[in-house]
Amino acid sequence: EQLEVALKAYVNKQQEKWRTQIGEEEYRNFQRLLLLNSIDREWRDYLTAADDLRREIGLEAVGQRDPKVQYKIRSAQMFNDMRNNIEQNIVDRFFFQVEQHRTFIQQQEAEIAYQTQAREAGYQVVKREKGRGVELRRDAPKVGRNDPCPCGSGKKYKQCHMRQDMAAAQASGANGRPAKSSARSSKKRRRRR
Repeated sequence: EQLEVALKAYVNKQQEKWRTQIGEEEYRNFQRLLLLNSIDREWRDYLTAADDLRREIGLEAVGQRDPKVQYKIRSAQMFNDMRNNIEQNIVDRFFFQVEQHRTFIQQQEAEIAYQTQAREAGYQVVKREKGRGVELRRDAPKVGRNDPCPCGSGKKYKQCHMRQDMAAAQASGANGRPAKSSARSSKKRRRRR
């Protein structure tokens, strides 16, 4: 009981210290972020485990147990475990991540101060945009080897225009693969003795 009182006093003292260091608003934002991250992570794990349980529960019928009752029991256990894990994660991460959050806030404040100082000195602050690559799209859908040729001849594409299209693609470098030789490689014949 004395240990519990001492721990509560220590936690309250640390919380008060962090509130004064990073500010009340940032402290609440940190708590909210920590809570949402923990709930989100555990909820996803719970849903994955529930899907696995749903797949496996049919085997309970082999063991002469009602699958519906077993599913209810196990899913309730998993839900309680999830709630306990959320609480444990929040407590574990709170003490370790408050320092990281404070460092992040200090970096943001330094960046804002730098931008303000640059504006006051007459510089223009330009936001950097991430460069995007060129988006390539096909004008027409890709034709499969055994699909009818788009020229309308009624033949399969592989027997009509595929070789011409592949040669054109090879010449333009669009495919990126080396050309396949149409001539078959000669195999050595075995001699009969």
